[in-house]
Amino acid sequence: MKFLLIMVLLSAFTAVLLYLGGIRVLNTYGTSMYPGLETGDVIVIYPKNPSEIGVGEIVTYRKNIEGRTYLITHRVVGKTGDGFVTKGDNLLRQDEPISVEDVVGVYWGKIPKVGLLGSFVRTFWGYLFLILIPGVSLILMEIRSILGDAR
Repeated sequence: MKFLLIMVLLSAFTAVLLYLGGIRVLNTYGTSMYPGLETGDVIVIYPKNPSEIGVGEIVTYRKNIEGRTYLITHRVVGKTGDGFVTKGDNLLRQDEPISVEDVVGVYWGKIPKVGLLGSFVRTFWGYLFLILIPGVSLILMEIRSILGDAR
Protein backbone atom coordinates (compact mmCIF):
# COMPACT_ATOMS: atom_id res chain seq x y z
CA MET A 1 0.00 0.00 0.00
CA LYS A 2 2.88 2.36 0.82
CA PHE A 3 4.45 1.66 -2.58
CA LEU A 4 1.22 2.56 -4.37
CA LEU A 5 0.88 5.80 -2.39
CA ILE A 6 4.50 6.75 -3.14
CA MET A 7 3.98 6.04 -6.86
CA VAL A 8 0.82 8.16 -6.96
CA LEU A 9 2.54 11.03 -5.16
CA LEU A 10 5.59 10.83 -7.44
CA SER A 11 3.35 10.80 -10.50
CA ALA A 12 1.41 13.81 -9.26
CA PHE A 13 4.63 15.67 -8.40
CA THR A 14 6.07 14.90 -11.85
CA ALA A 15 2.85 16.05 -13.54
CA VAL A 16 2.93 19.35 -11.63
CA LEU A 17 6.60 19.94 -12.54
CA LEU A 18 5.93 19.22 -16.20
CA TYR A 19 2.89 21.50 -16.19
CA LEU A 20 4.86 24.32 -14.56
CA GLY A 21 7.54 23.80 -17.21
CA GLY A 22 4.95 24.30 -19.94
CA ILE A 23 4.63 20.64 -20.93
CA ARG A 24 1.03 19.74 -21.80
CA VAL A 25 -0.63 16.38 -22.36
CA LEU A 26 -3.70 16.55 -24.59
CA ASN A 27 -6.27 14.14 -25.95
CA THR A 28 -6.80 14.28 -29.72
CA TYR A 29 -10.14 14.30 -31.54
CA GLY A 30 -10.98 14.19 -35.21
CA THR A 31 -9.24 13.01 -38.35
CA SER A 32 -7.54 16.17 -39.62
CA MET A 33 -4.07 14.81 -38.82
CA TYR A 34 -4.74 11.22 -39.88
CA PRO A 35 -2.81 8.91 -40.21
CA GLY A 36 -0.17 10.45 -37.93
CA LEU A 37 -2.63 11.35 -35.18
CA GLU A 38 -5.99 9.71 -34.58
CA THR A 39 -8.89 10.24 -32.21
CA GLY A 40 -7.91 8.95 -28.79
CA ASP A 41 -4.18 9.50 -29.15
CA VAL A 42 -2.65 11.41 -26.25
CA ILE A 43 -0.07 13.94 -27.39
CA VAL A 44 2.68 15.74 -25.51
CA ILE A 45 3.43 19.33 -26.46
CA TYR A 46 6.11 21.65 -25.16
CA PRO A 47 6.74 25.40 -25.40
CA LYS A 48 9.17 26.60 -28.05
CA ASN A 49 10.35 30.02 -29.07
CA PRO A 50 8.15 30.97 -32.07
CA SER A 51 11.19 32.12 -34.04
CA GLU A 52 12.55 28.55 -33.80
CA ILE A 53 9.39 26.86 -35.09
CA GLY A 54 9.94 25.69 -38.63
CA VAL A 55 7.83 24.60 -41.56
CA GLY A 56 6.93 20.94 -41.14
CA GLU A 57 6.62 21.01 -37.35
CA ILE A 58 3.29 20.21 -35.71
CA VAL A 59 1.92 22.89 -33.39
CA THR A 60 -1.07 23.19 -31.10
CA TYR A 61 -2.76 26.57 -31.15
CA ARG A 62 -5.84 28.30 -29.72
CA LYS A 63 -8.73 29.13 -32.04
CA ASN A 64 -11.92 30.94 -31.09
CA ILE A 65 -15.02 29.57 -32.79
CA GLU A 66 -18.38 31.14 -31.94
CA GLY A 67 -17.16 32.39 -28.57
CA ARG A 68 -15.50 29.14 -27.50
CA THR A 69 -11.77 28.48 -27.48
CA TYR A 70 -10.53 25.23 -29.00
CA LEU A 71 -7.06 23.73 -29.22
CA ILE A 72 -6.14 22.71 -32.77
CA THR A 73 -3.11 20.58 -33.63
CA HIS A 74 -1.93 20.99 -37.24
CA ARG A 75 1.30 21.10 -39.21
CA VAL A 76 3.05 24.38 -40.04
CA VAL A 77 3.10 24.76 -43.85
CA GLY A 78 4.23 28.37 -44.02
CA LYS A 79 5.27 31.45 -42.09
CA THR A 80 3.77 34.93 -42.11
CA GLY A 81 5.14 38.19 -40.74
CA ASP A 82 3.63 37.60 -37.30
CA GLY A 83 2.70 33.93 -37.27
CA PHE A 84 2.14 30.75 -39.20
CA VAL A 85 -0.02 29.06 -41.79
CA THR A 86 -1.08 25.57 -40.73
CA LYS A 87 -2.88 22.65 -42.30
CA GLY A 88 -4.15 19.29 -41.16
CA ASP A 89 -2.29 16.47 -42.91
CA ASN A 90 -5.61 14.90 -43.94
CA LEU A 91 -7.22 18.16 -45.13
CA LEU A 92 -7.21 19.70 -48.58
CA ARG A 93 -7.03 23.36 -47.63
CA GLN A 94 -4.87 25.42 -45.33
CA ASP A 95 -6.14 27.04 -42.14
CA GLU A 96 -6.42 30.79 -41.69
CA PRO A 97 -3.07 32.25 -40.56
CA ILE A 98 -2.46 32.20 -36.81
CA SER A 99 -0.41 34.57 -34.68
CA VAL A 100 2.53 33.49 -32.56
CA GLU A 101 0.50 34.40 -29.44
CA ASP A 102 -2.02 31.66 -30.27
CA VAL A 103 0.59 28.89 -30.32
CA VAL A 104 0.40 26.78 -27.16
CA GLY A 105 3.20 24.37 -27.96
CA VAL A 106 5.00 22.11 -30.38
CA TYR A 107 4.28 18.41 -30.77
CA TRP A 108 6.82 16.13 -29.11
CA GLY A 109 5.22 12.68 -29.25
CA LYS A 110 2.12 10.58 -28.74
CA ILE A 111 0.76 7.65 -26.80
CA PRO A 112 -1.64 5.90 -29.19
CA LYS A 113 -5.26 5.35 -28.15
CA VAL A 114 -4.76 6.00 -24.41
CA GLY A 115 -7.20 8.90 -24.61
CA LEU A 116 -10.04 6.55 -25.55
CA LEU A 117 -10.15 5.43 -21.92
CA GLY A 118 -10.69 9.02 -20.82
CA SER A 119 -13.45 9.42 -23.39
CA PHE A 120 -15.06 6.16 -22.23
CA VAL A 121 -15.03 7.28 -18.58
CA ARG A 122 -17.13 10.32 -19.55
CA THR A 123 -19.91 8.06 -20.87
CA PHE A 124 -22.65 6.52 -18.70
CA TRP A 125 -21.23 2.99 -19.09
CA GLY A 126 -17.68 4.14 -18.49
CA TYR A 127 -18.70 5.94 -15.31
CA LEU A 128 -20.65 2.90 -14.18
CA PHE A 129 -17.92 0.30 -14.84
CA LEU A 130 -14.78 2.29 -14.04
CA ILE A 131 -15.90 4.56 -11.21
CA LEU A 132 -19.24 3.73 -9.63
CA ILE A 133 -19.01 -0.07 -9.32
CA PRO A 134 -15.38 -0.11 -8.05
CA GLY A 135 -16.17 2.77 -5.67
CA VAL A 136 -19.22 1.08 -4.20
CA SER A 137 -17.30 -2.21 -3.96
CA LEU A 138 -14.53 -0.52 -1.96
CA ILE A 139 -17.04 1.09 0.39
CA LEU A 140 -18.82 -2.24 0.95
CA MET A 141 -15.50 -4.00 1.63
CA GLU A 142 -14.55 -1.32 4.17
CA ILE A 143 -17.93 -1.58 5.90
CA ARG A 144 -17.55 -5.36 6.04
CA SER A 145 -14.05 -4.97 7.45
CA ILE A 146 -15.21 -2.47 10.11
CA LEU A 147 -18.13 -4.67 11.12
CA GLY A 148 -15.84 -7.70 11.26
CA ASP A 149 -13.38 -5.84 13.52
CA ALA A 150 -16.21 -4.73 15.84
CA ARG A 151 -17.25 -8.35 16.57
